[in-house]
Amino acid sequence: GDTVLASMRAYKEDRHGNERWANRAVFSMATELFRFRKMPGLAVTTSHFIVCEDGRYRIHSVEDVKGRGMYIEVLAEKEEPTVR
Repeated sequence: GDTVLASMRAYKEDRHGNERWANRAVFSMATELFRFRKMPGLAVTTSHFIVCEDGRYRIHSVEDVKGRGMYIEVLAEKEEPTVR
């Protein structure tokens, strides 16, 4: 099962064909962008997942927005359930 590290509000943006997403072509697998406040003592890494009301997302990239230590920007890919 999952262990909840934090529960918070976040900005979520779906992948678009706009210029911002074109500049992120290296992360072609990413389908969503999440932006949220940095929590003291919590290091978000690519080994974590984001779970929200519409699914579960595997983190591909974590970046400190503008290097100020206030906000984290995450590029993630939605995990689709597999049928066995």
